This record gives sequence, structure tokens and C-alpha cells, in this order.
Amino acid sequence: MGWRTATQFKVNLSALIFGMALIVVLTKLSQYLPSQYYFWFSGFLYYHDILAATGSGDAPVPQPANFASLLIKLAIPLITGLALGVLWEDDGIQAAGAAGFGGAFILCWPAIIAWDTFANPAVLERQNQFYLLFAAYIGSFAYLCLAASRLAPGLRESVGRHVKGRLPTEITIDWSKIATELAKSALLGGLSFIIGYVAR
Repeated sequence: MGWRTATQFKVNLSALIFGMALIVVLTKLSQYLPSQYYFWFSGFLYYHDILAATGSGDAPVPQPANFASLLIKLAIPLITGLALGVLWEDDGIQAAGAAGFGGAFILCWPAIIAWDTFANPAVLERQNQFYLLFAAYIGSFAYLCLAASRLAPGLRESVGRHVKGRLPTEITIDWSKIATELAKSALLGGLSFIIGYVAR
């Protein structure tokens, strides 16, 4: 995307707000799952450190985050991207990346501006590491949301065939763009792994 194209880029505001809100709402709803299915960065990377630092009189520590919780977390931008592409069609696809970015940024924002208040005491000294993790997480959400939105035209056509009885038409899905966005998301996920485990 060149500078001229970037300056003319427009995003449907209602799609953007809906996408960001859906990411936040689904994330908050996931807190009501059993604690081992709620993803939290500190619990995923430093659960045993947090457990060791917690005194007997402190509040109980939730169950450690596991890979199932990570999959649930990653399902949120996928669901959001599909919803945007189905409901807003091309406008939803255009807004999906920004919605994924904005929704994830909102979820990280309290810790970004008030790390000492929101961070677990066991990881207070790892502020820079978590900022890098947040950046990779935000970018990954943006690409996952955008990739899922590109699947929406095919989903919409498939549902239309079965529900409305329309004649079969060719479903056009841009697999190369989806693959590119998934690869970028995977790259950021790999970067998160390096930041979280190698740079401990």
C-alpha cells in the first residue's frame, strides 16, 4: 500500500466499532469459563513463579493458562472477522484489521499505562518483555481478524444457497491474501514464543 493509497483508505465506522466491541465482549465473556480456559499472559508464562510468590493469606491463584485457553483466545478475532465480513461484506473486510488491532489494544491498554497497578508482583520487573508481547498480540489479532473476514464471502454464499435456495454460484475467496495474513499472524505468534520463553 503506497502513501497515496493509504491517505485515501476509508473504514466503515460502524463496522470498526462493532468489531472492537465484539472482541472486548467475547474476551470478557471468556472470563466466565473455568479458569484453566481463560488465557492470561502471566499465567501462561510464569504461573509457577506467581504461585510461589503468593502467600497463604492472599487470594487464590487461578488455574494456569494452557494451550486450550490460547486456542479460545485466538478464536475471538476469527469469530469477529467472520462476523464483520458477513454483516458488512467489503466494508467489513476493510475494517477487520483495524478492529482486531483496536480491540486487542483496548484490552492491553490498562496494563500499558499503569503497569505497576495491573501487573502481578511476580512479573513487575518484566515490563519491557510484556510490552513486546502485547505488541505481538495486537498485531496477531489484527491479521487473524482480517484473514477470517476474507472467508466471509464464501460463508455468505454457502448459507445463501442452503437457506434461500439460490442457484449455485462460484464462491470467490482470495486464498493468497488469507495465507499471507495467517503467515504474518503466525510470525508474530512465533515472536511471542521467543519473547516469552527464550528471553525469560
